[in-house]
Amino acid sequence: MNAMAEPTSTDKKAGSGMPPTRAWRPLLLLAAALLPFLPSLSGGPLWDDDHYVFANPVVHNSRTGLIEAWQGRHLMDYYPVTHSLFWLEWQAFGDRPLGFRIVSCGLHAIGSLLVWHLLRQFQLPGAFLAAVVWATHPVQVDAVCWISQQKSLLSALLATGAVLAYGRYRQTPAPSCGRWYATALGLHALACLSKTDAVMLPGVLLLLETFGWFGEADRSCWSWKQAKTAMPRMLPFFAISAAAGVLAIVFMNSRVVTSPIDLGSPSNRLLKAVWAYGFYWLDFLTPFNLAAVYPEPVLPRDAVIAATVLTAGTGLLLWLLPRQRAGVLLVGLLVGCLLLPVLYIAPQGFYKCSPVADRYLRLPLVVMAAGTVAAGTGLVPRSWHALAGLVTVGALASLTWFHATDYRSETLMWRAAIRNQPEAWYPHYGLAGRLLFDDGDLDGAAAEAAIALEGNADFPPLLLVAGLAAAGREDFAAAEQHLSRAIAVEPAFEVARQALAEVHRRKRLQMPNNSRR
Repeated sequence: MNAMAEPTSTDKKAGSGMPPTRAWRPLLLLAAALLPFLPSLSGGPLWDDDHYVFANPVVHNSRTGLIEAWQGRHLMDYYPVTHSLFWLEWQAFGDRPLGFRIVSCGLHAIGSLLVWHLLRQFQLPGAFLAAVVWATHPVQVDAVCWISQQKSLLSALLATGAVLAYGRYRQTPAPSCGRWYATALGLHALACLSKTDAVMLPGVLLLLETFGWFGEADRSCWSWKQAKTAMPRMLPFFAISAAAGVLAIVFMNSRVVTSPIDLGSPSNRLLKAVWAYGFYWLDFLTPFNLAAVYPEPVLPRDAVIAATVLTAGTGLLLWLLPRQRAGVLLVGLLVGCLLLPVLYIAPQGFYKCSPVADRYLRLPLVVMAAGTVAAGTGLVPRSWHALAGLVTVGALASLTWFHATDYRSETLMWRAAIRNQPEAWYPHYGLAGRLLFDDGDLDGAAAEAAIALEGNADFPPLLLVAGLAAAGREDFAAAEQHLSRAIAVEPAFEVARQALAEVHRRKRLQMPNNSRR
């Protein structure tokens, strides 16, 4: 992400520092952002959509729900901006998923326009193509086609707006610049209150300042002096991020995670972090076999492979682009900074389900797409640019279309995850739950739960599903075993206790009279 092909002064709008745009480009970008996701519009709730929306009394309460969203007393996460949006949508659409999914697509489309505007503000070569790649990339399906992930869409949109406002602040002379700084701070706070993915935004701004991406500094190197000068401006941003991080940890420990998450030894966490960083790059460059969840890595093998590939890839880029070393370094640092909260530095509730997730790429994908396209403009002959762009976007949009079809129902989503990531245990648990509660397929639920238990025999919700399926088949011994194990792992699991009591009651009813005496 360097000034690989800076526009000349004749290419810029007078006084704006931005290249001109053609009227058809925004329309084309909007079409690219919307069309690949159309198959998901006919879908229903997925995974935790009930917890966030369809079975959430705070969202349903037309009188005090908006106030309760900001109080946060009855919510899993303190995301008041997101829950306020859900409240508004519920008042408008009720329990009809179509309205929510249309809003998700709308947020994604607006986000695409903001990303394009941001890349144009930085005068990046291939800014439009990078925005289209970002908009059509298959990893976006996880956020766009899953209603509860409007928190990811909203947080990324507001964070992008915050960077844009900060850029305007740095370009505007005093005293008029103050309102842009206040706007950037406000948008950052709202982004963090939508989802805590945005907490690393101050680090992103500081890196951009260090490498001279604001103002008239030289972008071909970095300067600690620029970082020191920018630090006082960053302190309010860091304070907002710190407060949001503390809130997220408090809510996670008290409401989301009831049993501790073991991240392992420091060396194990480092290996997982290296593997995860490599995984996210691979997810971007080869978006095949995507899934809602993924299997655990085999350590240290997978971490060593990831480190080797990352080192070789970086070395190759530095050799091919010797004049853009600062840009290559900045891309790697920005992606690492944005991914840092999910690189095993702190417990995350989602780690109980999957070590990585596509939706965490929504903000890093901006940097990945911009850096890759900018590098491509320097490596691919200019006469091939249009063809290469069309082929890339066409392939990405096709993959996104087919991936979006898997998000029309939770059963389809889990079956796709089993097909694409057969080593992951969680999709079998998810499918077992749907077979049990939606279809009443006791045999199918028991079979899927048995497969999931081979991957994780100590996950209380999975043990509950296995126990209920066994009880439904009147295999009371297996039901007692699974439910008792669930209670042993999580003593406060009241639903499992009630299920076990019901199993004991049914078991007694089936005993002969003399056995009961």
